Formats: sequence, structure tokens, C-alpha cells
Amino acid sequence: MFDIAFKNLSARKLRTALSVAAITGAVTLFVILNSFVDAGRNLFETSIDPLEGKIAIVEHGEGNLGSDTYVVGINSEIALETWDKIYSDISIKTQIERYEMAYTEIIETPPGGFGPQWYITGITTYSSDPSYFFGDEFKIKIGSFDDGALLGSGIAEHFGIDERHIGRPKSITTREGDTYALQIGGILSPAKEAFHIDFAVVTTLDDAQLLFDKSNRVGYILITPKGSDKELASEIESKEWRVDALTSEDFKTVTDETLEGWSVFMNGISTVSLSIAVLMIMTVFFMAVRERTKEIATLRACGAKRSWVLSLVLTESVIISFLGGILGVVISYFVIWYMLSGVLVVFSTALSGFILGVMVGPLAGIIPAIRASRMEPVRGFAYE
Repeated sequence: MFDIAFKNLSARKLRTALSVAAITGAVTLFVILNSFVDAGRNLFETSIDPLEGKIAIVEHGEGNLGSDTYVVGINSEIALETWDKIYSDISIKTQIERYEMAYTEIIETPPGGFGPQWYITGITTYSSDPSYFFGDEFKIKIGSFDDGALLGSGIAEHFGIDERHIGRPKSITTREGDTYALQIGGILSPAKEAFHIDFAVVTTLDDAQLLFDKSNRVGYILITPKGSDKELASEIESKEWRVDALTSEDFKTVTDETLEGWSVFMNGISTVSLSIAVLMIMTVFFMAVRERTKEIATLRACGAKRSWVLSLVLTESVIISFLGGILGVVISYFVIWYMLSGVLVVFSTALSGFILGVMVGPLAGIIPAIRASRMEPVRGFAYE
């Protein structure tokens, strides 16, 4: 069965190639789009991890984590005098165990919006441990925060910075043409899960405020409460300070809503591409069956059963689907690796794409296969 199916496909190389290309394209698109959702989910979740049990004070209405704002406080600006008013409230002050301030600014975006965004985060100088803002995966590979800015492994490679530049001033010029002067203090170790760290430059709050001309303003304040984070957040928001006090649960809610919207959009595009692939392959198989009318009639006249003819056509569709599924996953792997700077395709996403690809062929070939199996030998021989 398989050897005959292979011979039939080989005899019609162009149509076989078009069918495989249709499935490959559909699978590649499916895997790429869903990989963006996976990457977004990972990025959001690992960005939120350091907020567990803490409260982020941001400018009112600027606490969302969207596709362009995966770092807390990216659009937020709070006047320091506002924080002074909040902290002078005795009821609130007594509920705060620790607080730190930060200012974050995106300095470069990728072409077309796909891939990592490079950003600079300035944190308060009295913060002895920058991982307070970034989580446990924030580790210094070489250098020291006391000597200057720390660069994530990805952004260091992007701007051609290595250990030779540590302890020296360095100007970096972005794709947008902006230039930033930094004193290089060290390079961070690559983050396995929280890969947004790889895209960060971490400096002091004073340096960031000077760099972006934001004196007396911060992006957000990160608070460790002594008691319930929800109760303290509610109390802060009940005042007239026009700030939002967001807990990790608040960010998770926004994340889920954002990712759900992404998934609906991506799945819609994937469904359209798969439908086009089905229609294209169905058309190709209808044409192939019509061209092989006398061949199929001869097989039927020689005693071939309808089930055998049906199986033959479906086997050809399965072979095409298998090849298209494999090629689609492989191509999407390299595309994602390139577009997202080394991010790998999640196994479950790749498997789902491959299974969908394998299903497309039989789904598209079933009607032409049934038509071929029902062909009467006499009518087949009379076909011109």
C-alpha cells in the first residue's frame, strides 16, 4: 500500500509539493502564532513572580501589563511628593515592612514589534539586592552593581558589550537612533525562565532619572506589607492620591485577560490558514482522482475492493500530511528562534501543530477518496 502511494505521489511531484507546502505553511503559522502566546505567557508570569506578596504602587490607570508593557510601571510616573503624602499617613506607614522605588523606560523596540524590547530600569540606591525587583533568577555573572549598570546577557550581546567594557563608560546607540551613556558595572547570567531579565539594563534610580530627565519622579514603588497585601492595597486606593495599588493577583487577572485575547486572535488566524490548506489539498486530490480515473477503473476491474482504493487515496493524504507537519514544526522552530532571540518552541505547541497538520490531509482527502472508491469500472473506462 505505502509503496504504491509513494509511487503515485512521486509521479505527480508538483501537486504533491503544493499539497505539502500548504500543510507546512498552515502548521508553521499555527506554531509561530501560538508560540508568541506561550512566550507572552512566560514573560508575563515571570514578570509577576517577584511581586508575589508585594504591592506595586503605580500611576492611576497605568498598571496594566500589555503586549508593549511587560515590565511593571513602564508607562507610570509618580511624583515623589505624592509618595511622601502616602508614606506620611501613619495608618499606612505602620503596615509597610519595606519599600523600594524604580523607574523603567523602553529604549529599543524590534522591527515590526516582534521580539524582545530592550529597557533600562533604575532602582533605589539603598536596595542591597536588585533581585527584590526581578526575582531569584537575577544573578550577576561578572562585575558588580556598585561599579555601574548591570546588563542582561541578551542586551549585552545586542550592543556588543562584554567583560572588557566593565568598569568603563560606554555609549550605546539603539535602532531608533537614540544614544545612552552608561557606566558598565557588570553582565547578568542568562535567565532560564524569566528571560525578560536578559533584555534589561539595571542602574540606580538617580542615574535613570538623570538619563531620562525625570527628576523627582518614579515609575512605581514596590512595597512589602507587614500583613495582608489586599487590605493595604485597598486602603491606599481608598485615598485621594490617584494611584493604583496592585497586588500579584491583580496582575495575574490582567495577564489572563490579555492572553485570552491573544489566543482568540491567533486561533482565528490559524483556523483560516488551516481551512485554506484543507480546501487546497481537497482540490488537488479531486484533480488527481480525475486524472487517474482509468487507472482506478483498471484496479477495480482487476478485483481491487472499494476499501482498498479508499485506503490508497487516504494513505497518500496521510503521507503528505506527515511531511507537511514535520516541515512545519521544523521551520517554525527556526523562525521562533530567530524572531524571539533564542526562545524555543514549547513542546506541547509543536505537538499540537504536528497533530493538526497530520489531520489536515485525511480530512481534505476523505471526500475525493470516497468518490474514487465508488467509481464503477465501466464508467471509468468510458471517461475521456
